[in-house]
Amino acid sequence: MVVVHGMFRHALGRLPAQVRAVPDGTREKAGVVVDHIELGIDALHHHHTAEDRLLWPVLMERAGPDRDVVERMESQHEGLAGLLERVQVQAAQFRYTASATDGEHLAETLQTLSDKLDEHLSDEEAHILPLAEQHMTGHEWDHLGEEATKGLGLEQRVVMMGMLKESATSEDADLLLHHAPVLVTKVGWPLVMHRQYESYMRRLTDATSH
Repeated sequence: MVVVHGMFRHALGRLPAQVRAVPDGTREKAGVVVDHIELGIDALHHHHTAEDRLLWPVLMERAGPDRDVVERMESQHEGLAGLLERVQVQAAQFRYTASATDGEHLAETLQTLSDKLDEHLSDEEAHILPLAEQHMTGHEWDHLGEEATKGLGLEQRVVMMGMLKESATSEDADLLLHHAPVLVTKVGWPLVMHRQYESYMRRLTDATSH
């Protein structure tokens, strides 16, 4: 979970600068960046939805005296959900206008999202992970991880894997991916998916270069 959190911090923390780097009025480039934003926030939404369904109810039932911590996490998720909705609205506007003004509004909201998310993830790592280790089975924990990625499309999976490999040490990335199919990690990634990720990132870099 800490490795996944690092990936989200890495990816979302870069978004404000990427939005601000789009040249004023270049709608095609704004569209590329907005696609990237939507991919990231959709992955974050899946991550949080899995926790809402499979983590908080279990801990509320089993953690007893620590229920207030779980309630705090749920409240933080509600606040983040509101920010994600605002990002979606502003991103749609920026896609249409590509104006520097709309981009700045979006970048400011993305910065707030990044800051609030970092606070939430730090809180979760400090207080929820120990509770999960104490009160959840290995099967329940693995199922949570599977559900968090279940609805992701192929491009999202490729981009998330690439960003995870960028943001984590090779040891941490290998540890997280050890449950992934061998055909993905040993064949798909080195032969095909790695090139797909590099192509994706080149498009993103081109869109944020004057």
